Amino acid sequence: MSLTGSWNLTMKSPIGEQKSTLQLVEAGAALTGTMGSGADSGPIEDGVIEGQSVRWAVKITKPMPLTLSFSGVAGGDAITGEVKFGGFGAGPFTAVRG
Repeated sequence: MSLTGSWNLTMKSPIGEQKSTLQLVEAGAALTGTMGSGADSGPIEDGVIEGQSVRWAVKITKPMPLTLSFSGVAGGDAITGEVKFGGFGAGPFTAVRG
């Protein structure tokens, strides 16, 4: 199953639940695209697919500049896993195909 397409992402951060959209493009073992929320969006960096495991990072500027690092498992129309909020801990995330 290809991850290419639009996804609705929900993550539980230290400041509460956050929602974003993902536009993913799968090319072999590489994952690229963009992630955005409101007026803040950025390119997917270091995106890798290994079987059902996926990981990527996104630099954000709001509410403060930091890098979000995602690692998860894709299955069907969902991706679930953990996101690290720079030096501010980690939390679960779920993305569903939109």
